[in-house]
Amino acid sequence: MTLAVEADDLHSYARLVRRAGEDCGNGLTYLDKSTSIGFSVSGEAWNLVIGDHAEKVRQATDVLSRFGVILRGSEKELRKSASWYRTVDLGRARALDATYPGAGATRPVVRPRPHGGADFGDVRDASGRLVSGGGGDSWVSGHARELAFAPVNKGVGSLLDLGSISALANEGLKYAFDFDVLGTVANWLVGDWQEYSDCADAWNCLGNMCADAAENLRHGNEVLGLSWRGNAADAAWMYFDRTAAKFDTARDAFHSLRDDYVGVAEIVFSFADFVKGAVARLCDEAVEAAIAAAASAAVAVSGVGILGSFVGAAIAAERVAAMVKTYGELVDRYESLLLALTAALGVAGIATVTLCNELKRFPVIGGSYDNKLV
Repeated sequence: MTLAVEADDLHSYARLVRRAGEDCGNGLTYLDKSTSIGFSVSGEAWNLVIGDHAEKVRQATDVLSRFGVILRGSEKELRKSASWYRTVDLGRARALDATYPGAGATRPVVRPRPHGGADFGDVRDASGRLVSGGGGDSWVSGHARELAFAPVNKGVGSLLDLGSISALANEGLKYAFDFDVLGTVANWLVGDWQEYSDCADAWNCLGNMCADAAENLRHGNEVLGLSWRGNAADAAWMYFDRTAAKFDTARDAFHSLRDDYVGVAEIVFSFADFVKGAVARLCDEAVEAAIAAAASAAVAVSGVGILGSFVGAAIAAERVAAMVKTYGELVDRYESLLLALTAALGVAGIATVTLCNELKRFPVIGGSYDNKLV
């Protein structure tokens, strides 16, 4: 294939590649800001989730950082190539291009023509996708109805406010248990679960940013193909087409994380909804046990109505048995919660891990894209 090249177009595409790298830098800043969750509280379920979250953020940081390295190196090589084509004799450049590594080994590269304008302006505002999460226009908010987040999540907060139970309920709980039942249950749900679920918005925005960056790189590559032809140009086109495809993969990986976080939050909020009902039932049973125990004690002290004393004690014992059963159900559901979280976290983020490994193997020769002629 005969070489044709416009050095100014190489420079223009280099600027587009630089902007894509800046988008990745903005993504890193956004990632740090929007996925920051406090580690000040500690509970078994929360520790499972927050440890996994820290690893997911680290992997995402690796992905965006690696993209930045690839794009910065590519920009430098494109600028260097533009300068080289400006200074070298066209005949010599064509002769060298004919001997470019891999020349003639494959069929000519078929390049699609650009859609829209034939300039190197961005067709998408990638950084504009990085918006604050958790608001009324957020992705999670838009799906809250089908996941029933709002009412259940409010329940987590009210459930942990256990100081409002009646004195009778408190006495009944002490009568049945020799430990702080409500404190134990509250500790199961300790953690900022709303903040965790809001991270789904962050993953969604990062995925959208990567999708837009891919579109920009692909568009610029297609525009460059109109003026740059030859074996070196084919190699460059394939390299940047593969780079754009990796951004598509990152889009899918981040959107998969979004869905994973929604799934985990739904598991926890569903458990919280069950706990609300079980704790209310436990307190009702505790009140009944306390009343029956107090009545039995009063009758026994009076010295009359021995049968009534036995009946009161029997009712209290039956209520205690019911409380033990209710607490047992809570424990069973909590153990199921931990198993469900472990399973969900075990498969979450597999696409991100795979992408991390792929980007480590992605060619970064002399920076990134490498024009063998230069």
